[in-house]
Amino acid sequence: MLNRWFRRSLVAFAALMAALFVLPSQASASADGCKSGGGSHAVACLTISGGGTYVEWMYAKGYSYEYPSHIQLYGPPGSIGNGSEVPANQLSVFEWAPWSNVPGGDYCSRVWVRTSGTYYSVITKCWTVW
Repeated sequence: MLNRWFRRSLVAFAALMAALFVLPSQASASADGCKSGGGSHAVACLTISGGGTYVEWMYAKGYSYEYPSHIQLYGPPGSIGNGSEVPANQLSVFEWAPWSNVPGGDYCSRVWVRTSGTYYSVITKCWTVW
């Protein structure tokens, strides 16, 4: 009896781990999340509202603690748009609202920082739309 309980618990645990490590990168419905790090102590966030490849809107936001920065939203069609450049420690945002089906693939929010007149990509947060 204990052995059967242990096997069922192990299967449930394996399913939970698969969901935690595989499914969060998929955005077949709505998705929301941030990623921090990068050489300039930056944060990139991406929120997607919709279902399947039908996207109501995507909201990209991000900032750098140390440098002026701006956010870029891109996906399978290429660059979708950029937020305004903001001073260090302020939020740059960009919203895209296609309200239609979009090509499946990775959609990403990328933080760019400007230092010495040059832009550098420092951190990216992606979701897969399928």
